[in-house]
Amino acid sequence: MIDDLWTTEESLWLDGLETYRQRLHPDCVMVFPSPTGILSAERVLASLDGVPRWKSVEMKQRTAKQMRPGMALLTYEARGEREQGPPYHAYCSSVYCLEDDSWRIVFHQQTPV
Repeated sequence: MIDDLWTTEESLWLDGLETYRQRLHPDCVMVFPSPTGILSAERVLASLDGVPRWKSVEMKQRTAKQMRPGMALLTYEARGEREQGPPYHAYCSSVYCLEDDSWRIVFHQQTPV
């Protein structure tokens, strides 16, 4: 189960809008550094339209905990690169819930390092 969540987490960094549509819970909230700030699921999807995805992401210091049946927490240190722009380095956390036999992200937060 946890290995599948790490695969999903990486795909949310690297893949496009369709991956988010499949994995994003409708009540999800994501918290990003300024100027992006706090985004609802709807705003997350709107913000991804036409934006280049990451070409690579490295996740270190991984921890994964099943908080209760059907809920899991991932924490890690991320280093990401895009085709253009400087590398990105942040501490991240994501919460997933199991809904209709599918893990969906309900919360994600990034703190720049």
